[in-house]
Amino acid sequence: VHLSDSQDSLREFNAKEKMKGAIFGVEATLRMMYLANCKSNKLKPNTSIIEQLTSATTPLRHLDLRNNYLGAEGVAQLVQLITAHTEVTAIDLTNALLDDDQCSKVLVALVRPTSHVTTLILDNNPITHATGRKILSLIQARKRLHRVSIEGTHISDSIKRKIIKQLEYN
Repeated sequence: VHLSDSQDSLREFNAKEKMKGAIFGVEATLRMMYLANCKSNKLKPNTSIIEQLTSATTPLRHLDLRNNYLGAEGVAQLVQLITAHTEVTAIDLTNALLDDDQCSKVLVALVRPTSHVTTLILDNNPITHATGRKILSLIQARKRLHRVSIEGTHISDSIKRKIIKQLEYN
């Protein structure tokens, strides 16, 4: 009697859909927190960071984008900036709320031969194991990347150890 009830319950439960709903909930919460912060500081969302990225004309060495929500438009501007300014050697994206897709776009820009970035800080971003593997591949392909920080991410400990080992090897 209990077996058929359990089977029915298992059919109704869809873990993938529950996980997807949880992820959308977290993303919505982060976006609302960002919008509330913009409102309290009397800023339009993304305006200041995109203006900073598009108006950069002086030689840039270190891009400090900590605690800024970039969004899709901001990431696109960052990629253009990395491509246009070959003197950029360090990028700090701590707590920029980058997801795997946005982080992948930044990593693709760093693979280009015109990129001279040696330091990449991605602390406290909701990036996962898949992005960790891409970071590891980037380090292996580009011997110029000497420092990568991924504390507070969802990258597995095994990939973190491999990244640290590869950085020491380089």
